[in-house]
Amino acid sequence: MTERRPSTIPRRRRAERQRRDSKGHVAVFQTAMEIGGIERVLLNLVRELADRGYTVDLVLVRSDGAFVADVPDDVRIVDLDPPTVPGIGVFSAVPSLVRYLHRADPGVLLSGKPHTNLVALAAGRCSRTEVRTVLSLNAMLSHHVASVDTLKYRTIIRLSKHAYRFADEIVVASDGSKIDAATVLELPTDAMRVIHNPVVTPQLRDQAREPIDHPWFTDDAPPVVLGVGRLHPHKNYATLIRAFARVRETRDARLVILGDGERRDRLTSLVAELELEADVSLPGSEPNPYPYMRRASVFALPSITEALPLALIEAMACACPVVATDCSSGPVEILEDGRVGPLVPVNDFDALADAILETLADPPDEALLRDRAMDFSAARIADEYERALFPE
Repeated sequence: MTERRPSTIPRRRRAERQRRDSKGHVAVFQTAMEIGGIERVLLNLVRELADRGYTVDLVLVRSDGAFVADVPDDVRIVDLDPPTVPGIGVFSAVPSLVRYLHRADPGVLLSGKPHTNLVALAAGRCSRTEVRTVLSLNAMLSHHVASVDTLKYRTIIRLSKHAYRFADEIVVASDGSKIDAATVLELPTDAMRVIHNPVVTPQLRDQAREPIDHPWFTDDAPPVVLGVGRLHPHKNYATLIRAFARVRETRDARLVILGDGERRDRLTSLVAELELEADVSLPGSEPNPYPYMRRASVFALPSITEALPLALIEAMACACPVVATDCSSGPVEILEDGRVGPLVPVNDFDALADAILETLADPPDEALLRDRAMDFSAARIADEYERALFPE
């Protein structure tokens, strides 16, 4: 087990550091800090908590991933680096996490994925410390149960139905995901607290002004339709590509999808089948998608299911007009039943094409987008997390 301690502490935070004995100590547990929505949420949260004077440890099974470099200096990174035990995956980290809890004695242990939540619960119970265990769910569990039909995932769900009853707090990202989790885990809805994800930060606005190394984002280029996310079946980018083919029948435009994943080959083949190679780009994963959002003409979310899609909120924060599928359950909550941007039926590429064309022709007011995005600011959401982590 190794630790990275702060190398330098900004002067404005020294007084806060001196006061931390009277504040709380939070350990945030995660497998690694690869590019992903949950990882970005945790990064925003630990930054905000550290700024408020809390002692924050980011406890990682492996200190890997592009986002490790973005962890603030006054957040300590703890690399558990447990021995690999074949067949049990992240659960091999339980003994290392128990030792960390004994040594560091944090007041709160926060976790954010179904499998790490079980590890956190097991370590908390085995440690016999007074650590408060807070679990966060950022996915629609019912979809994963239906689509990820593996013994490993079914076992995680079965264990969760029992283990989550021992959590001190369960946080879910949206009203819809609360109902979904209650159904899958057989828990009462009042056992869970809805706290939206912390998305909008000052860093987001700064990063949005960085240059783009892509030839299609110039002032005199055709409008760009943008998608951002893993190339995974539930993201449903095939529907977006088919919708874009319809858009191209009507007007000049281009499509860029930022992300990597298992569906890349299929999507590339679909682009070729529809003869869209000249107008569709799949450049891969991008740690900073915000300049693309700021320069795109419309952001499209074609997902089959989403708990609370971060990219949709991030695009709005960059004043990019948005369209989305009316999937369960995040988009309808974020877009307020279509007030902020159009919602279309899932898998209906004709309706998605029409929404894109209408938005290109008549984009919404930028203030509407930014104002709604600020409801998901890290500062505002951290207020709610403080109450969940450290109840009076």
